[in-house]
Amino acid sequence: MSNWTGISSELFAAFTAACCLVITLREANQYPNYKKFTIYAASYIFLTITGLDLFDIPPQTKARLINNSDNFFTLIELSVYTKFFLPLFTNKQKQICILLSIVYLIFFTSFTIIANYHHHVLQTKILIYTIQSLIIITYCIFYYLNIFKDFPKLVLKKEPNFWITTGIFCMLLAMLPLSLAEKYLLNTYYTSWLALAIVYNTLYVLNFITIIYSFFCAKKQEALKQR
Repeated sequence: MSNWTGISSELFAAFTAACCLVITLREANQYPNYKKFTIYAASYIFLTITGLDLFDIPPQTKARLINNSDNFFTLIELSVYTKFFLPLFTNKQKQICILLSIVYLIFFTSFTIIANYHHHVLQTKILIYTIQSLIIITYCIFYYLNIFKDFPKLVLKKEPNFWITTGIFCMLLAMLPLSLAEKYLLNTYYTSWLALAIVYNTLYVLNFITIIYSFFCAKKQEALKQR
């Protein structure tokens, strides 16, 4: 497996994110619920750029830049999905979400500072991502519990929120065990970083595709309402 395979997967993931960015930018006024995904897609593209060898940066500095960019992207990802899910939840679920977000923000700030001071960057990245993933997975479970109550009223394959939720839920469920094993894999099999990168990129491609598909579901719903 060559480096070009990894780069190609990164570029394809960035291309999918760019498609999502263009669609959400063009339709932001008519579909304001998708504005938040503009920031999400743009952040992912920026994250991809930081991972490419476009500038002559010392390896240690580059590794720190990539890891810190990953950490901030997880913060943006959590913020976007918190904002997406909150209107869909009951008051009690909203309170839990806000509490989890505050705890995560405190944890994120504290451990990012400590990691950069003590150079435990990879361990901190894994911790930050694991906690973020568990919080978003909790959001998804809340959503599924809520739609289960209204299941007879919903046609899930035409429901935009269902596709967005399912995209991030499946992606995080697949990525979480890989993230937890990342340090072991990198220490034991150095070349595993390339396989991990390809898997991560592929999962993000599928996630952005579900966001794009959900947008077209929303357009169809809007068209039916106007008839």
